[in-house]
Amino acid sequence: EYLAKQSFKRIESGIAILQAFAKRRAAGEPIKIYVLSNFERETLAVMQQLHVDVFNLFDGIAISGTLGAMKPDQQAFEKFIAHFNLNPLKCFFIDDQEENVK
Repeated sequence: EYLAKQSFKRIESGIAILQAFAKRRAAGEPIKIYVLSNFERETLAVMQQLHVDVFNLFDGIAISGTLGAMKPDQQAFEKFIAHFNLNPLKCFFIDDQEENVK
């Protein structure tokens, strides 16, 4: 619980982007919002409870422990794409860590 409370830093500009996509989805646009996280399952579960307003925006969550690879490893992204059956050419990726975006 301590780790979850210390690890999640609300980046309001990022949350605003998620909310804008969620609003477009609610208006009928075919938008899905997913999470690829390096957090451990237990930490993520606590974070989901502490920040329900943020985590309710997502259609699905995949964690590196389940995928068997961590960001920024390319395998993590490939396994994530396969897990949710996504077309990477139709995806928009945001992250709070520059090395993950590269």
